Amino acid sequence: MAGKSRIDTDGNFIISEGDLVIETGVIKGNDQFRGIDLSVALGETSLEVLFNEIKDTDVYAVNITPSWLTNLAVTEKRTDGFIVEFGIAAPVDAVIDWVIME
Repeated sequence: MAGKSRIDTDGNFIISEGDLVIETGVIKGNDQFRGIDLSVALGETSLEVLFNEIKDTDVYAVNITPSWLTNLAVTEKRTDGFIVEFGIAAPVDAVIDWVIME
């Protein structure tokens, strides 16, 4: 790898030059940076999402996919989670999927 990648003492895989290419397979996530089918109670117009572990920073991007047609906004980002507000109240069996990228 000619010094372009390394694993540090904390176990982080670091690429200092070039692209990460996955020819087969997928990059799998865990509950540290994503949630799948998180329930939103009937009639709710906001939801607080709490992380399993506190992050080092509140500087991250959030992508949210609701199961119903609505507009939404992330109105607060913190190291322990975030708040999302919905333009249309949650219907029966509403869920969201979310992903963050630090």
